[in-house]
This record gives sequence, C-alpha cells and structure tokens, in this order.
Amino acid sequence: MALVQPGGAGAGHVAVREVSDPGPSVAATMGNARGSSDRGSGDRGGDAVRAWRRLRLGDTVLTTAAAAAAVGAFLVSVSAGGADGTRRTVLVAAGAVLTGLGIVLAAAQRRRSDRALHTAEQIAFDAEVGLTLTLNGALAPITSYLGELAATADRAARAAIAGQLRQAVVDAAVTLTVSGSRSAFYVQDPAGGRLVRAVYAGRSTLPRERFERGTPDGDFVLELVANGDLLFIDDVSAHPVITPSTPGYAAVIAVAVTAGPRRFGMLTVDAPQVGQFTQTDVELVRVLANLLGSGQAGQLPP
Repeated sequence: MALVQPGGAGAGHVAVREVSDPGPSVAATMGNARGSSDRGSGDRGGDAVRAWRRLRLGDTVLTTAAAAAAVGAFLVSVSAGGADGTRRTVLVAAGAVLTGLGIVLAAAQRRRSDRALHTAEQIAFDAEVGLTLTLNGALAPITSYLGELAATADRAARAAIAGQLRQAVVDAAVTLTVSGSRSAFYVQDPAGGRLVRAVYAGRSTLPRERFERGTPDGDFVLELVANGDLLFIDDVSAHPVITPSTPGYAAVIAVAVTAGPRRFGMLTVDAPQVGQFTQTDVELVRVLANLLGSGQAGQLPP
C-alpha cells in the first residue's frame, strides 16, 4: 500500500491514496521505544514480563486445582449420604478436607492475581520510563541545536549548527522508528533539479547518493518536495516508480522538508521488511521533518 498526503510536512492533511494499517498498540509502541533505550531499563522490563507470565501460569494451575477440589468435595458428600458407620465418617472428613483445600486454593489464586496486577502495572511503568528516556535522548539534541541557531548571529556558525541538526534528525529517525531502519536527508539544489544526500544514519549500507530530474524516480520525489508532500510505501516492490538503488530495504517513508514556501529537501527512513512501518512511524518522521525544516530556515538570517 502507498500513502501520499498533500502538504505532508504539516499537520491535519487528508490522505489521497490508500491508508496503511492504523499503527501499533500502545504496548507495542512502548516496546519499540524501550528497546532503543538504555539496557538497564530494558532488562528490568524483561524481568517483569517473565514474572508476570509465571504468575499467570500459576493462576491457571491454582484455578484448576480449586475447581477439582470443589468437584471432589461435592462427589464425596453425595457418596457420604448413602454410607453409614466408619465409611460415612471417613467420607465426611474427606469432604471437609477437600472443601477446605478449595477455599485455601481460591485464596491463593486471588493473592497471585493481585500480584499479577501489580506486575502488569510495573511493566507499564517501566515501558513508560523507557519511552520517555528514548524520546528525551533523541529529541534533546535537536531542540538544543534549534536554540543555538536562534541565539547565533554569525553566518558560518549557523551553517555549522545546521549541519549538526541534520545529523541529529536522521539519528533520531533511526532511534525512534523500527529496528534495522536507515535514514537520510537529501538537500535540494538551488535550481531544483536534483536532491543530493547530505547526511544519513542507520544500517551500514549507504543510501543512494542523489535523485536527478529526468528520471522516473527523480521526477517523482522532486514533485513530492515541490508539493510539500509525504509518501509512505509499506512494500516498495509493489510501487510502480520507486526502485531501491541498493538492496536491503522493503518499506520507506519520505517527507518533504519545508518551512512555509521554502523547499529544502527530503527526509527518508527505510526499513528492511515489508510492512515494518506503521502510522506511528509516519507521524514521528513527519514531526522530525518539521523540526529539520525549522532548522534549515533558521540557518540564514531573515
């Protein structure tokens, strides 16, 4: 499926082609982010998940045993009704033991359920902490560079900060999206006839160096930048225009980097597996493109 949104670098636009899957659950989103955060937080989250699974398995065993004890107590009481003497005494005692066992097992099951609830809450808390750390770690350099641009008057210094901002944005795109992703920022030349790779991050295989006007894919992405659009393709093999120049990626997000009427280039993120991206990833890349456009606009004094 492909998704093209007009004015993709902005918010509130309506898709004009097919919409892909709606995105991951909150838990999946947190899981991706936590996987990219510090290892200590990830280890704590993994331990909590394993503990929760053990508790849930124990709940199942206790529930089954309690039910079996209740059934046994009922059958023994029925048998005791037709017995007499010593046999009746033994059956009544056995029924009492099974009834007491059922009560004890039910209480134990409730206790473990309470512990499982607490563990699930801990899992959610650890995931939230991991997500916050990941977002802070990825976005803090970007906001710092934007602040420096606003406070710097020297033209050469502003250009240097803008270069650092570019790298920080592609680094964040790799950190905040899917495992194995790769990101690149392509700068549009002043004449608008080509897009040339400026920076990249992610997988070791280099992204393509440039897109040229006069080629099918070059004309396609140059038009995307001119229109300020966003493109999301979850299977590039099914797209009639986009052809990977290097092996190893199967899905791609591309967003025009703009600021008002200015067109600076294109931010891309690709993934090695079909359908690996979700709508959450699309929105993250859109936000990063907006931040990058603000930085590019701030590179030169008005």
